[in-house]
Amino acid sequence: MRNRMTLQEITDYCLTKVGAYLDYPFSPIFPVIKVKAPSQEKGRIFAQPFILRGKENVTLNCRPDSAEYYRSIYPKSVTRGYHCPPVQQPHFNTVNLDGSVPDDEIRLMIDHAYDVVVAKFPKYVQRELNELREQSQQTIRLVSFDLDDTLTREIHSVLLPCILNGKKKECLAIDKQEEAGELDYISADYLKAKLFTGLAESKIRESFLEIAKPLDNIQHVVDKLHELGIKCIVITVGPKQVAQVVCDIYGFDGYYGSDYETDNGMFTGQILNYLSADSKVECVVDFCARNGISPDECIAVGDGATDIPVFDHCGISIAINAKSEVKDRATYSVDTLDLADLLPYIT
Repeated sequence: MRNRMTLQEITDYCLTKVGAYLDYPFSPIFPVIKVKAPSQEKGRIFAQPFILRGKENVTLNCRPDSAEYYRSIYPKSVTRGYHCPPVQQPHFNTVNLDGSVPDDEIRLMIDHAYDVVVAKFPKYVQRELNELREQSQQTIRLVSFDLDDTLTREIHSVLLPCILNGKKKECLAIDKQEEAGELDYISADYLKAKLFTGLAESKIRESFLEIAKPLDNIQHVVDKLHELGIKCIVITVGPKQVAQVVCDIYGFDGYYGSDYETDNGMFTGQILNYLSADSKVECVVDFCARNGISPDECIAVGDGATDIPVFDHCGISIAINAKSEVKDRATYSVDTLDLADLLPYIT
């Protein structure tokens, strides 16, 4: 399970609200999140993320009764608004992001803060925001998931067969060459493919859940997406055989990966067709064409540089457990070991 919701995730979630935007009235470092309709010159603050004495916090608008409720439930983590003069404190709560308040609860607090502020606007402004909300609601029909470090952690789809074939040490040595810049990722994968020569393809299915370290709640997310009529696929530059196992275990609607050659169910050590980063986009295009889905109806979820082309192609993108350069290219970013933490950004 994850430790806590971060300031960046707080900000990203706030910005999913209609009319929400960043402003810096108090500090060039820490923004506030305001909401306004296009006809308004100035907006109103509903969230203020900040760091105090090294600890991350967010101050949120609230009704006095809701404010008291949350303070009573989380007395050590939710206090009267830190920024506010005494007369305003009953209308604000400051939440310490130390992990003691569940993420879902924090999102509810943000929802409430937004609603409280919008309710204070004139009726014509509320109607304007409602119209914008209706216009912005687009149908999501497909979520494309990367595999390595997105659905699994630590044990990559190429490392898994190497481990099963007793070649973990050799695989990690190739990783070090790649990290040192001596090999590009494609050349490294071709070398690693030779390490699982003679491995039975069936071993992957038998050992995936035990060794691969999948994220929590993958099944829950797939089931929830299907309930909403949203298809989901797995795309990896790794072996398609591993992607197929993931697809079969959790019920994904399709999978794509590099074609590692097998003969009578045994890996030969050869790659017949390598799926590069640019080819990932072709996979999304292929699935969408066969299912009548447009790019604007797609969400891409991934962690690495090979996912950026897919981010650029799809209407929405979510960087999960990613480096800053990947986060910068995504619509939203989330650091978590629980895939269910992505649902608020999808549904």
